[in-house]
Amino acid sequence: MNCYIAILLLLLLKFATNSSNNIPDDFTFNGYLKLDGTAELGSNGLFTLNNSSRQAYGHAFYNFPIQFKNSSNASVISFSTTFIFAIVPEYVKLGGHGIAFVMSPNKDIPGALPSQYLV
Repeated sequence: MNCYIAILLLLLLKFATNSSNNIPDDFTFNGYLKLDGTAELGSNGLFTLNNSSRQAYGHAFYNFPIQFKNSSNASVISFSTTFIFAIVPEYVKLGGHGIAFVMSPNKDIPGALPSQYLV
C-alpha cells in the first residue's frame, strides 16, 4: 500500500466566531496542527499523511480546542474550512486509500488501524 496521500492544506479554517479569535487563515505552518503516525510536512510545503511504508497511517489534527457553542446563549456557532488533497495510490485498482474529515473531543484515535478500509 505504497500510498502517498499529499494534503496541500490551504486549511483556511475560517470560523464564523467573534473577531477576537486569532485563528490562522493562511498556510503558514506554525504548529497549529498535531501530526501523528507517518504524517509530516515536506520541504515542498505539502503535508503527507502516509509515506512509502505499507500498512501505515497518519493524522493531522487542529491543535487547539474550538468552541462550537456560544457561551452566552448556547447557540451553535457556524464554521467552514477548505482544503485540497490528492490520493496517489501505487496500484490504482486496489482499495485502502482514503481521507476523512472528523471532529473529535480529543486528538487520539484509539484502535485506529492501517488497513484496507477507513475504520
